[in-house]
Amino acid sequence: MNGALPRCLPPCVRVDVENQDADRETAGLESTHPQNGAPMPFQDGELFDLTFKSRKRLHTGDSSVPAYEIVFQREGGAEGEFIAPGRAIGFICPNDEDEVERTISLLGLEGNAVLRVSAEDNEAAEKRFNRQFRYIPATCTVKHLLTSVLDLRTVLKKIFLKILGDCCPEKSEDRRKLYEMSVRTELYTKNVLEDRMMIFDILEAFPSCKPSLSVLIENLSRLGPRFFSVANFDSRRIRIIYRPMTFRSCGKVLTGQCSTYFEKIDRIEDIMQRASVSDNADSITSPSESVKCYLRSNVRNFSFPGEEPRPLIYICHGTGVAPLEAYLDWLEKSGSAVQDCEKWLFYGCRDISKDSLLSIEKARELGFRVIVRESRVLPKQGYIQTAIPAYSADLRRLVNSCDGSILICGDYNTMAAQTLRVLETVFGAGDAPKTVAELLEENKIKLDVWT
Repeated sequence: MNGALPRCLPPCVRVDVENQDADRETAGLESTHPQNGAPMPFQDGELFDLTFKSRKRLHTGDSSVPAYEIVFQREGGAEGEFIAPGRAIGFICPNDEDEVERTISLLGLEGNAVLRVSAEDNEAAEKRFNRQFRYIPATCTVKHLLTSVLDLRTVLKKIFLKILGDCCPEKSEDRRKLYEMSVRTELYTKNVLEDRMMIFDILEAFPSCKPSLSVLIENLSRLGPRFFSVANFDSRRIRIIYRPMTFRSCGKVLTGQCSTYFEKIDRIEDIMQRASVSDNADSITSPSESVKCYLRSNVRNFSFPGEEPRPLIYICHGTGVAPLEAYLDWLEKSGSAVQDCEKWLFYGCRDISKDSLLSIEKARELGFRVIVRESRVLPKQGYIQTAIPAYSADLRRLVNSCDGSILICGDYNTMAAQTLRVLETVFGAGDAPKTVAELLEENKIKLDVWT
């Protein structure tokens, strides 16, 4: 099936490329004001730096996707400035260095060439530029633009493929193929959606395609943050738990943006530690091992009971334990009266002796009643959501009569959606039936999920 393309908007971005010996003040501008100082999605407060301290694997299981803990040192945070359990941090991780260098080479540019970016000289262009491209620095290098501003892994839209075809010579085979890919749904689905072709793949597959930087600015997405829940309660040291995300692209297995960066800084730290005890230590310069971050606005109101004692039911699997880890840390350090309140944990994993990401004993010591499902050890018991109906009366009592709340953290498709369907049945029964929609509206069910 073929589809008509939307109308192309007139260009609104102008980029002037200067030689690499131009004004070098750009280096300071790039590091101090990432993405021109424009607010990031769901930004709460100022940006801050986290400096890498350590990374370790958390379990010994045979999972194809291992889990890791990373600890960062928070720079510039005030003593006693804690991040509340349940909050998440946005990490602004740069594009992969190899992909950046590959793109620069394919474009035939110099990475240290200085760019002057502005709107095209007409009123309509200026309005659109100011509305859509406030995050583009007025002055930066080519390398900074492609490392820290534009997302090189943007899913390419059909209209962008048509524009890239226009960047090829007239009547060339590259131009014809890019146009066909933009209008033929089956070609677009196979090459872009299934094979995950990215801009550098396009430039390599169609060597006569030479888009200008203004074309890339207008059609590649802004490099956005990746969000991770904080897994401890400390004002200076920040701990996160994550599983590296992998996906296939043009026959290769790639890791996610932050996963790639975290692995890289861990390798750098290992090299530096080994170099520090060698004769060549003085000859090695450590690159930056910090990352720009910010606190994500708690738009989902995913929060734990504070000092006011209220019942809690926490349902999670995998790395969904991270917010709970922060809450356990807070309970341990605060000695809060909340410890005396009824708390339940429904936790799912494959084999608790090998791949648990949570200290079950610590949870029990801090007053949690713990229900565990191990999908590899006792597969007939099912996943954690299948354990919930056996405790239906308790859940209705805690939520309806005792003003408790249910927090669900995990993958929406594999756990959270099924859990909500189970809860629909649980709370649809009893003396005062309620729907999940009503409980969500009343903030009795809180979600921190991903897909």
